[in-house]
Amino acid sequence: MKQELFFIIDESSSMEPRIEQIHNGFKEFISSQKKINNEGIVSVAYFNNETKIIINKKPISEISELPTGSYHPNGCTALYDAMGQILLNIQKRHEDDVEYIMIVLTDGEENFSSHFDKISLKKIIDDTTNFVKIIYMGSNQDAILNAQVIGVYTSLSYDDNNLLEAMRSTSDAVGRYRSGQDDDILYTQTERDISLEGC
Repeated sequence: MKQELFFIIDESSSMEPRIEQIHNGFKEFISSQKKINNEGIVSVAYFNNETKIIINKKPISEISELPTGSYHPNGCTALYDAMGQILLNIQKRHEDDVEYIMIVLTDGEENFSSHFDKISLKKIIDDTTNFVKIIYMGSNQDAILNAQVIGVYTSLSYDDNNLLEAMRSTSDAVGRYRSGQDDDILYTQTERDISLEGC
């Protein structure tokens, strides 16, 4: 089974203090995943008022970090539109031998979407659940509750100051799944604690 890692990263104005953590966290994540399995595809989208694809279906072996100067936080949080649009895109190009792991990272709740609401987003999530695994990482909110409302059951609450630790925890959980150690993407209690409380 081929795998595509698809990152959906919040680029709204409140993320501005986290620019360095985003870059460092992504770089560490990719480096760790390469050690587990250097095959697979990576895509990255940023979202604020709108969604834009930054990396489109590139082999993980050819990626080490986010494009320099590509991340400029501004605007609002059209989270549902970003997730919905990406899932529709995946649904259209889905191949039977590909599994998608979507990692959604946001520091705030939905506040600007115009194309998707909770109900319509949950429907597309339900329609793609057989081939898309979604991880919802959220700060400044009850990430578990907000994820469940839209039909996502793998989630992580993190503290803004511990974004790097949260990305490491997610990389570890994804790594255990990709290596076959776990049958699903599961966080340990230690990974949850360190994402909220730090070292």
